[in-house]
Amino acid sequence: ATASLAAAAAAAAEDGIPCVHSLAELLPGALAERADAPAPGEGAGEEEEEEEEETDAVKEEKKEIVVGAAKASSSSIPAPRAGVAVVAAPPRASSTPTKSAPKVGTRGTDRDRNRPRGRDAALSPSEAAAESARLKAAQESYFSGGGGSGAASKMVATRANLPASASREEVVRAVDGSPVVVLSGETGCGKSTQVPQFILESAIDKRAGGSCNIVCTQPRRISAIGLAERVASERVENCGDVVGYTVRLESKTSRRTRLHFCTMGVLLRRLLGDPSLAGVTHVVLDEVHERSVESDLLLLLLRRVICGARKDLKIVLMSATADADFFAAYFSEPSAASVAAGGVVATPSSKVFIEGFTHPVREYFLEDVLELTGYAIGKASKYAKKKGSGGGGGGGG
Repeated sequence: ATASLAAAAAAAAEDGIPCVHSLAELLPGALAERADAPAPGEGAGEEEEEEEEETDAVKEEKKEIVVGAAKASSSSIPAPRAGVAVVAAPPRASSTPTKSAPKVGTRGTDRDRNRPRGRDAALSPSEAAAESARLKAAQESYFSGGGGSGAASKMVATRANLPASASREEVVRAVDGSPVVVLSGETGCGKSTQVPQFILESAIDKRAGGSCNIVCTQPRRISAIGLAERVASERVENCGDVVGYTVRLESKTSRRTRLHFCTMGVLLRRLLGDPSLAGVTHVVLDEVHERSVESDLLLLLLRRVICGARKDLKIVLMSATADADFFAAYFSEPSAASVAAGGVVATPSSKVFIEGFTHPVREYFLEDVLELTGYAIGKASKYAKKKGSGGGGGGGG
């Protein structure tokens, strides 16, 4: 059995077949052949009887090809003699199961699988022009009162009350005039929801909304989903249309998606298959001050992208802290070692600060909370009990 398995493994290796799978499939057949093999003490008489029992079909398979030819040199192949038919013996059926050689190029590489396709593929020029016209008409209706829609009017008023709205023109000018923009603002100023919309609405005003493709990264999946749903709600649209999101194992996008929220891992995965981010016009990295391996790797790769084949790509870094100089210098003043390694040059960058306001904050201690909610901790129980409930379990509230 070992010898037959070794021979089958060698044949499978020559054919390029994975031997592990072939051996597992050949093992039952090899054991059966071993069980049917004659015992060592049996003589040659039994072998002669087995040869006599061969069928005519097996004998036909053993027929030799008759070829008549004149003698030639040892290096030449004899040619068939005129009038002699050459008959090829039919292949003998093998009891050993074989596996077809693996097909090349059927599954595709990791780079092919990470490329946008299908519903995420870029629009054609004619489709982009039609989409730009549609977005332009929809935006004019949105800012003019939503065609009588109360929800649109309410959302426009809500957005106007955010501190980021006062810096709209400054943000748009900085993005149009510099390949890298470092934007910092206080928590609650509205930069995460408004800045991507400012960029998109500016492109729509220029009738370039159909070709605009903004990717906004978030450090956590809950942030990417929540922001996409909030921005879609502010635009009075369904999430997955113009505004969508992609996180691990979940995606809500379409070919019409112009503002795409995702996690940093999703963008890194896309860079594996599309190193130049073809079709992407803007990359917004939110909460960039939350340093991590993914965020630092993204900054490194994006710096190489804009220094290489995608000098037209716009990068916006948003931070809630006052460390704009640090991130701006990473692009505008690369280290000597980075420049010497190649692929990195100094890239102009600009800084924008969005002023905010401090939201009112009140502090409540645990004792105050228990007093306000009417609950107290019972002596004989680890659960909260309603005052005056007579020792009942923690209900109400």
